[in-house]
Amino acid sequence: MSLTKLCSCCKTEFLTTQFNKDRHKSDGLRIYCKKCDRLKSNSYYNNLHPNKRISKKKYIGNYDERQRQAVKTYRETEKYKLNRKKYKEKKYVKKLIYESVQKWRKNNPDKIKKYDSQKNSRRRKYLFIELFDNFYPSEIEIDYHHINDILVIPIPRKTHLSFSCNNKEKHRELCNKWIDNLFNVSNITGE
Repeated sequence: MSLTKLCSCCKTEFLTTQFNKDRHKSDGLRIYCKKCDRLKSNSYYNNLHPNKRISKKKYIGNYDERQRQAVKTYRETEKYKLNRKKYKEKKYVKKLIYESVQKWRKNNPDKIKKYDSQKNSRRRKYLFIELFDNFYPSEIEIDYHHINDILVIPIPRKTHLSFSCNNKEKHRELCNKWIDNLFNVSNITGE
């Protein structure tokens, strides 16, 4: 491949870096140099499409006005009025619910205190000790079952959920039986 090429327009020889790329040509370069290519494309745009250029400027110039007009006509439709009414009703209902909740909270501080204490007692401590590492494959989702408030054992999530019940002690008992059977561990809870 040669390092120079002749421009078909100005009949001057230039380096191939002075030509734009064109993958449809055999040498991969356009037939005109960059300078002639720019002149030809500018003259084509200016001479053959003056109406397009003007209409484009008009379109861009009137965009804001057209947008305002479209919004104005939409706000006059029944659909907009209906949607606005629904939005205001929904907002009003949310406000009423919020106000009623705040009023209830002011009138029942003892119930709130009781609820908060129950919530805090149910919350686990973040510090816990694993009796042994998780030996299940990574595909199996696991839960850490609390044997007591500190010690935990990894159990497959499906198994752990199958022991779920309202009574905390019963849940702990079922899980501990399963652990005893699986690991042949006796008296793991220190009881």
